[in-house]
This record gives sequence, C-alpha cells and structure tokens, in this order.
Amino acid sequence: MSIPSRRKVVDAKDHLLGRLAEAVSKELLSGGRIDVVRCEEISISGPINRNRAVFMDYLHKRHLTNPTRGHFHYRSPSRMLYKAIRGMIPYKTERGAAALRNLRVFEGVPNKLVKTKRVCVPAALRAARLRPGASITRLGNLSASVGWKQAAVVSSLEKKRKLASVLYFRKKQQKLKLWKQAESKVAEGAEFKKIQQQLAALGY
Repeated sequence: MSIPSRRKVVDAKDHLLGRLAEAVSKELLSGGRIDVVRCEEISISGPINRNRAVFMDYLHKRHLTNPTRGHFHYRSPSRMLYKAIRGMIPYKTERGAAALRNLRVFEGVPNKLVKTKRVCVPAALRAARLRPGASITRLGNLSASVGWKQAAVVSSLEKKRKLASVLYFRKKQQKLKLWKQAESKVAEGAEFKKIQQQLAALGY
C-alpha cells in the first residue's frame, strides 16, 4: 500500500523494516517526499540473537581490493533503514538519486516535526504481518548491541517529548472546554437571541 504523494511524516513505530522500506521506496520513485521518524522503534522478525549474528557477519564484508572504499556499515537505526530503502532504488541513476534526496530519516521525533501529523503504513505494520506471539527484534536494541552509542540520549529525549505532548494536549482540552462554555453562555443571552431573530427576519 503506497503513501500519498505529498510530503508525509511516517511514524515507524511497530513497522517491519523490509515492508516499510518497500512502501517508502515506491513512493519516493513516484515523486513523493517522505520523513520517517522513530526509526529506533522499527521491528525485525526473529530473535535478537539471530539478527545480531546476521549483522555481525555483514560487518566482516569488505571491499575486495581497497577496504577504505567500503563496505560502509551503518549502525544507527535511521541509517539502517536508509540503506534498506537505498537498496530498493536505482540510486546511481539520475531518477533514483533525485528520489533518494526526498527522503529524511530520524531517530526519535525532531522538534521541527513534533506538531506535524504523523501517519503509518498499514501494509507494513507488524500486527498485520506477523502472527501473535512471534519473536521480534527492536531495531534500536540491535543497533545498540553492535555499536550505536546514542540509544540512551534518544530514549531520554523521547520521554521529554512525550511528557510535553501530554501537557500540551491537556492544556488544549482545557481551552476547548472554556471556549464551549463561553459559546453556550453567549447563546443563552437575551441580546444574542434578539440578534438571531433580526437576522432570521432578514433571511439569514
């Protein structure tokens, strides 16, 4: 299932890595502009021991003649997702390079995207694709086990963001409640009813 073509912010929490990368790459090649947040909450099927063994085997891959030229092994969750998406795009062509420039990936939710509406990709959700009780690996845990050092920082910033979001929502609900009370008080007033009758007589 594709994502709408205008710029969207995708919340990657509880999405499967491969299926999310597939949906995002298709949308990028169609001209879409995508921001993916909370990459550390992406899931991979299978236990962490197996996934870590696969990744450690991948770390031993080197360039055939000049190791300084590759392979480049990304350890942060956002870069892991980026490389998965890049592998599904012909990024060495002009079209693929242009598509990849429209992608931005983040751990956590950056301040500039906190108040932006976030969407999900239903076809890539873990609950829709894996049987209940299936073993999974959280991408943030896998990254931390192979050398990613910012897990604690991202976790603390996410706690602060969630707390601020709760306080903002409560304040917004309180303002809305006061606004409704003011509206009902005005509607019950004699002056308001008189104005409504005058408008009705004029056909409004």
